[in-house]
Amino acid sequence: MEMGSLRHTLRAKTSQVLRQKQIGRIKLGQLFSLPEPEFRKLIKELENDSLFKELVSKWKVVGYRKFSGIRAPLTVELKDGLIVSSDTFDLQSLLYQNPQTAPLLQKIGQLIGEDRFNKLLHGGVSVKQIERECRLTPKETEIFKDFLNRFELEKLTSGGSVSSPTESIPSRPARAFKIASIEREGDELVIYPHLKEDYLVKGKYSINYERYEQLYRKRNLASEKLNRISKIFKMLNLVNRRTTTIYQIIHYIKETQSDYLYSGDPGRLRSLTRRKLARRIGVHPSSITRVMTNKSINTPQRKEL
Repeated sequence: MEMGSLRHTLRAKTSQVLRQKQIGRIKLGQLFSLPEPEFRKLIKELENDSLFKELVSKWKVVGYRKFSGIRAPLTVELKDGLIVSSDTFDLQSLLYQNPQTAPLLQKIGQLIGEDRFNKLLHGGVSVKQIERECRLTPKETEIFKDFLNRFELEKLTSGGSVSSPTESIPSRPARAFKIASIEREGDELVIYPHLKEDYLVKGKYSINYERYEQLYRKRNLASEKLNRISKIFKMLNLVNRRTTTIYQIIHYIKETQSDYLYSGDPGRLRSLTRRKLARRIGVHPSSITRVMTNKSINTPQRKEL
């Protein structure tokens, strides 16, 4: 009887822990999906809270830890960093950047079918297998791989859906947030956020839990205030997850695509999929999609990614 009761208690506790983790994931997913202006508004409201200010200025419990390779912009480009873009990934415009690309992709699409072509774009079909099946020449293989590299890079930063190459979907104007530029300064690539008071400039929040515990014991804080502080800490950690993920995405693009960013030569683009990037920074691929939707990054050549 006691053993059965113990098992029931353990199952109940395990179930509770799983529910809490699931709730945490839902909240994080919602925060990752929040449009950039709303996310910045949330940060502003959080930092304007009197208790947050007390934790920063009076108690020195909360501070900022700067991201490496980020510099504050000298000027602000465009009001609020907003530009006009498309709310879907515009595959059509990508097809016609190189006049040789469209007929080659039409040839491949006709040979392997629309379903397999779409799977190919999302990493579901081997590129080498397609090359063999379609009997691509070395020149065609080069054009095809260049297209896939461009596609993965733009898909990575656009966060939008992909239209079929056989369809024509008119783009609708949407407000994309230009979050940063990657600039070339001598032999160095530097990330410049587009707003001077940007969270990328400030860095992520750091919480000194040891100092907080000492103050808590010394001041004997009321339970209501403790609950408020606990909620602030949880929100800071959630915000950190999103800001750190965005920083890691930009930083990793800067590192892996450095040859392209220095030269502006599309032929120097390297293959970079969401799945590969997600593994690199330790998040689910869907998090990359959520957090980069309707955001853009400028290259040193003033091209938008």
